[in-house]
Formats: sequence, C-alpha cells, structure tokens
Amino acid sequence: GLPETSSGSVVLSSGASKGASGEVSFASGSSDRESGQVRVSSGDATDATAVVGDIIVAGGSGSVGGNVDISSGSAGAVSVHGMSSSKISTNTVDGSSGSVVLSTGSSSTTSGEIALSTGDGPSAGSVRIEVGSSSVSDGGDFSVSARSTSAEEGTGGMTSILGGAGVTGGSISVAAGTGQQNGGDVAVAGASSELMGGSVSLSSGVGQTVGSISLNAGAGDIQGSIRLS
Repeated sequence: GLPETSSGSVVLSSGASKGASGEVSFASGSSDRESGQVRVSSGDATDATAVVGDIIVAGGSGSVGGNVDISSGSAGAVSVHGMSSSKISTNTVDGSSGSVVLSTGSSSTTSGEIALSTGDGPSAGSVRIEVGSSSVSDGGDFSVSARSTSAEEGTGGMTSILGGAGVTGGSISVAAGTGQQNGGDVAVAGASSELMGGSVSLSSGVGQTVGSISLNAGAGDIQGSIRLS
C-alpha cells in the first residue's frame, strides 16, 4: 500500500569536484520522424486541502550565478501557461533587483515580434504595464518608442495608441501625474529636422454630430493661460 506520511526522494546528481563538476543531461532519442518528449511533472494531490508540489529550475549560486536558459528548437515555440497566473520576476541581490528583458532575436532579414495580449472571453482582461514606486528618489520612467532606421530612404518606426472599437469607441487618456506642489507637464511636439519639422494635428471624429476640440486652462488662484503662436 501507499505510505501514510511521505514517499522517498529520488536524487540524480553528478559528483562534487574541486575543478568542474559533471553535467546531468535528460534527452529523448533522435528519430527520423518524431522524437520523444521529455516530461518533468510533480505528482497530483487528491485531498481537498492538499498542496501540489512545485517544479523548481534554478541555476547554482556563486560569485557569478548560473543562468537558466529555456529555448525551443528550430521553428519551435516556448510557452508558459499558468492555471491561475504566470509570473516572471527577479530576486534582490546586493540591494538591487535584477532586470527582466523580453526581446526577439536579431535577423539579417526581419526580426520577430513581441505581442502582449490577454485572452478573449465574455469579459476580456486588461494589460497593465507600470513601473514600481520609489520612497527615496524619483519615480521610475516609462518609455515607449519606435526605433530608427539607417536605410537611405527609410522612415523611422511609428508608435500607435488606439482605443478599441465598439458601439461606443474606447477612449484614450493621457495625463501627467499629480503632485503635492507641482503637477506634471504634458508636452506634444513634432520633431525638428534640417529640412521640414514634423506637424502636430488635432482633429475630432467625423459623424452626424462632429466631435468637439476643447482647450482649457485649469482654474486656480492664479488663472492659467492658453497661448497660440
């Protein structure tokens, strides 16, 4: 029968060494048609209050910590699925947390895309990107920018922010942060150029009733002004 407390452990490890320790490799055999899978899973827990075991993949610690590299084969994909959520985070080392970098590989033709999206459903989830708060220095910056091109007749990448379509279209809100003494500024400007500077266009939507454009200075003890030049 099954043990009442816990089953034994299985430990696979290479021997210790003063030089370089050996590797431990798990691999399925090669095949002309379809190679086998390598599956690592923890056991199920059937009791109503039971906790399922974790799967931990970690690089060793040292003066230079080991990396954890997960990569797919040629034309393959890497998928991370959580039943409730998926989390990618770094630990704190010497007072500073590490960085998380999401990037596609470089290419001599066209590099890949990065897409962040929530799944479809009766009520779709949100996508939220925010920087952490700070208690002793300035708040962190949040930057979204398209890259430049070195092509002779090329045009730099475009940054688009679009509200969703619907019976009532989604709005776009751009606002500076509030402050105890001074509120943040909002600057909208076309870029400078040796030949022709970029334009700034403000337009309302077309319809049976055309939308309005409003420019308002805030109210206060000293009234703000609107200047057109």
